[in-house]
Amino acid sequence: MMKKLIDAGVGFDACANTMKAQGVKLDDLTPGFVVAEKGGVVRLAELQQQGYAYLRP
Repeated sequence: MMKKLIDAGVGFDACANTMKAQGVKLDDLTPGFVVAEKGGVVRLAELQQQGYAYLRP
C-alpha cells in the first residue's frame, strides 16, 4: 500500500526527535520514509506555509 502511495506522489516524513527518543534508525522504518531533521512539528509548519492543511486524525 505504501509503495502505491509513494508512486502516487505521497511523501512520508519521520520526526528525527521522536526517532532519537525511541532509538529508531531510518533503516528500521519501511523504505520510503525520509527524516524530518528539524522535527515533525517544524515540518508540519513548513508544509502549512506552502499551502498544505494538517488534518488531525
